[in-house]
Amino acid sequence: MKLLMENFRRYLKESVEQIITFDFDDTLKFAHDEEFQPAEGATPFLREAKNLANQFSAYIISTRLENEENRKEIGNFISETGLKVKDVFFTNGDYKWKKLIDLHSTMHFDDDEDEWKTIEENAPSIKIGKINWKTGELIRG
Repeated sequence: MKLLMENFRRYLKESVEQIITFDFDDTLKFAHDEEFQPAEGATPFLREAKNLANQFSAYIISTRLENEENRKEIGNFISETGLKVKDVFFTNGDYKWKKLIDLHSTMHFDDDEDEWKTIEENAPSIKIGKINWKTGELIRG
């Protein structure tokens, strides 16, 4: 994983825009366990996300509905963990690829296979960091 992240850092340094984006649920913070029951706590990937967010412009993009409750939950998580993000965006249930294009995201980290597919189809220049939703870890390979 260390080699993968070193290669990613080198790739970003060579890019014009150095913007990375993160999904929230099951990418940065567990939302479900393996039986799809509610779960709590930061994912193992959060440590690497924090390192990346300290080096590059970072945003959170969630398919959650934009409302006070969701803004507060994500805002509290950011404050509690010290994750450095410029802003949080909500797609209100829509796929994220349009917002990723608008933000000029260089790489997006997400646990949702449907999101991976729509990004690959509609925004193929955006690299995808695939997160295992069950473990909260970056998928290698």
